[in-house]
Amino acid sequence: MSGPTPFRRIILVLFAAFFLFMSGRPVQAELTFTLLGETQTIDFQDYTGAGLASGGGGGALDSNDWELVIGDDNGSLQTSFGDTVGVGVFGRGMSSGGVSDSGYYSFETGGGNRALGIQLGDAGFSFGIPSLRIRNQTGQVVDALTVRYDVWVYNDSNNSNYFDLEFSNGSAFIDPVFLDTPSAADGTPEWVQTTLQYDLLLPENGLFGGVLQPLADGDSMLVEWSGGGSFDALNGFDEMAIDNIQITAFSTAIPEPGTPLALCVVSGVMALRRRRRKR
Repeated sequence: MSGPTPFRRIILVLFAAFFLFMSGRPVQAELTFTLLGETQTIDFQDYTGAGLASGGGGGALDSNDWELVIGDDNGSLQTSFGDTVGVGVFGRGMSSGGVSDSGYYSFETGGGNRALGIQLGDAGFSFGIPSLRIRNQTGQVVDALTVRYDVWVYNDSNNSNYFDLEFSNGSAFIDPVFLDTPSAADGTPEWVQTTLQYDLLLPENGLFGGVLQPLADGDSMLVEWSGGGSFDALNGFDEMAIDNIQITAFSTAIPEPGTPLALCVVSGVMALRRRRRKR
């Protein structure tokens, strides 16, 4: 893993800011936390690359949870929360890798496993951003999140692209976790898995202004995976996918001493802080 270049980071922020202000996100159901310490898990085993639908089903992503963006120098396409979108750039079906058409796939990474994947476009700076919306309905303030996930890479191109973890809330944006694919293709490409984790403590200053605030009861936040790179006509892009997403919500506000909730919160916060100190 390595950090993005300053130029790449600026491009990321410009695109992220554009989509934040232009998407007009309607209020829909989303991935909801009802208990502190609760872990929500998404494994994509039922996803077949069939697009998006409200409530999911039929091999589609649940568009109440997910919003997808893909684009390059020729322009961009974006879904909105609650949309129904069928076969096409947002529903490329299933593949085991080695594809060239840009869009979103259900990539079969081996052993029957499926993951939400992206193949980037073929004009200049290309990007794809799947955004997961999470909502706090615990009745408490959530000011700490643990996000753990797998990245799968099929390294079949002599061109490096990236897949970064981001958080956004209103106009504030951070991208704390970076993953770059190798610049040289594997001789015999196969899917390679990397497990990553980040512990977010709120409030946190945004990368270019604003503040990611704690989530009051009823508030929501976007957890995003931003893929991109500069197109090389001779080499194309590696395929990338996310899988086994686990998100846990905490609060560092301590309830009445001695209650089960207080003990749970204290142990969770101490574990988060120990992990942050180890980095």
